[in-house]
Amino acid sequence: MCIRDRYKSTLLTKMFLTAAWFTFKRMPRILMLILLLISVFLLSFLLLGCSSKASTYSSIYLIRYQFNKSSSLYPLIKSSYKNKNLTNYENLKVTSGYLGLCIHLDDEITCTSKSDLSQFGSTSIPLYTSGSNSTSTQLDLVSLGSHFSNNINHPYILIATIVLTLILLLSLLYVAIPGLPAKPMVNKFNLALAPITTLIWGLGSMWAHVAQRAGKQLVEEASMNIVMAHIGRKAGAMTWTPFTFLCIVAIGVMMLHLRDLRRQIQEVDPK
Repeated sequence: MCIRDRYKSTLLTKMFLTAAWFTFKRMPRILMLILLLISVFLLSFLLLGCSSKASTYSSIYLIRYQFNKSSSLYPLIKSSYKNKNLTNYENLKVTSGYLGLCIHLDDEITCTSKSDLSQFGSTSIPLYTSGSNSTSTQLDLVSLGSHFSNNINHPYILIATIVLTLILLLSLLYVAIPGLPAKPMVNKFNLALAPITTLIWGLGSMWAHVAQRAGKQLVEEASMNIVMAHIGRKAGAMTWTPFTFLCIVAIGVMMLHLRDLRRQIQEVDPK
């Protein structure tokens, strides 16, 4: 019994050491797989921001519009909503995401797709009336949020990045599994895919950043500071963190390719 227990203990130790050495040798690829997996989750949640009233999604927004309570026209806004029998609508907050729109009113959240605003009803109010043609100038936070999501910030680059990141994740996983064929060809594919994915999302991140800044400054100045705009910090973090991870993966793929190339040269022409 004692010899058998020692044999089992030795066998388990060898198996553990073999698994540890296998993991250590593939640590760079395992780290890149973890970074890509985190990037896919972050980008997916960023895409689904403002698509549901659950706090997990409604708290992820690109920009938020609300009325400026310190504005001299705020009492006019309040009375206009009162005349339309819309209680507390002067405290309305509208958040915009890639695919959805959310309205925050009295601790209640209502979310919908960016193209379907019918359930919100009429939320526009007249600010002043022109004497020449007797037409009033309307202000509507919901329309502002919808215009930002539909006409300024589009989700196409984000969707493409998610798909390419998933493909890169699967191809790196294929290379990490021992005994599979065509690994040199897959490595060359990864060598091209990693920087392309990084470049695409780099452009998407910069466009989102510019769109948020423009949506904030232009609306505030054009509305004479009647409307306040806030840029979503959580969405910003979920934009730039995956870009950083993709940069690390692209550099890692290149370094691993150079390492494998150096080994092949040494095998052919050892010194």
